[in-house]
Amino acid sequence: MLTDPMTLVFLDEARKLQYYKKVRRIFGSSLISYLPLGEQAGSIAYDLSGNGLHGASVGVTLGEPGIGDGKTSYGFDGLAAYVNWYSAGLAAAFNGAEGTLMVWAKVANAGVWTDGAERRIVSLGTSGEGNVIYIRKQAGNNQLLVNRNDDVTDKFVIVAISQTTWFPVTITWSVADDQVKVYVNGAQSGSTQTGLSAFTGAIVNTRCNVGATTTVPAQVWFGNIQHVALGNRALTPAEVAKVNTL
Repeated sequence: MLTDPMTLVFLDEARKLQYYKKVRRIFGSSLISYLPLGEQAGSIAYDLSGNGLHGASVGVTLGEPGIGDGKTSYGFDGLAAYVNWYSAGLAAAFNGAEGTLMVWAKVANAGVWTDGAERRIVSLGTSGEGNVIYIRKQAGNNQLLVNRNDDVTDKFVIVAISQTTWFPVTITWSVADDQVKVYVNGAQSGSTQTGLSAFTGAIVNTRCNVGATTTVPAQVWFGNIQHVALGNRALTPAEVAKVNTL
């Protein structure tokens, strides 16, 4: 029996509207904090993980078009906008030994990829130079750097990219399995990184941000960000593929 085309369209739109539920289902009990960044007003970036680890937005533009899930996104001006994701609860729950960090992002225009500036999409760091996990646009043209850095090892993948549409980026890390993996658009990018060491120290208020490196702010993203999720286990490649698609 054939399904009416309009019914297929309706079912597809309904599926997209349930994307946030898919994020929670796939991360499961490992989900620490999940900021969809779809607020229409106010300065609180609400955590939908159920753990109440909200963020605080500064200078962002609310209600901008999102990834196509029926929700809106935050706009970042490349100058002073950011979301401070830090809370004592997030710092206590964060696991530098086992985890997943996922985000969807979009540049404001093609020129962002060649503007010569470093721009962070998301960053979770301690007070020192080491012990940080981040996703950053490089100063070099059309490059994205995804990194897990500890006191001893710096494990990263550089991805060639010039995409102007929405793209999901995910990094998973596991000291137990000795692996760091990076995924863009649901597929692994670069080789699996090995030789990990312990992540030491607690993440701090000034270096736990969406859309910037620090609360100064610095290295501000220019474009849009949506669906930022942090978990305390490494998602499998199959799980990443699912969560990185509508």
